[in-house]
Amino acid sequence: MTGASAREGLATRERDVLAADVRDALEGARTGSRTRLLGSLAAGTADAYSDIDVE
Repeated sequence: MTGASAREGLATRERDVLAADVRDALEGARTGSRTRLLGSLAAGTADAYSDIDVE
């Protein structure tokens, strides 16, 4: 793995963890709340530059 692809992989993993944390916080704020990912994260096509879209 090259330096650039290693950094991209790390950024992607960090974003996935952050997305899960955001969803947990939103769902925990109100009993019965549910969230879902939108866009490239939901489609499985996210790259290192994709943002986090949550509904």
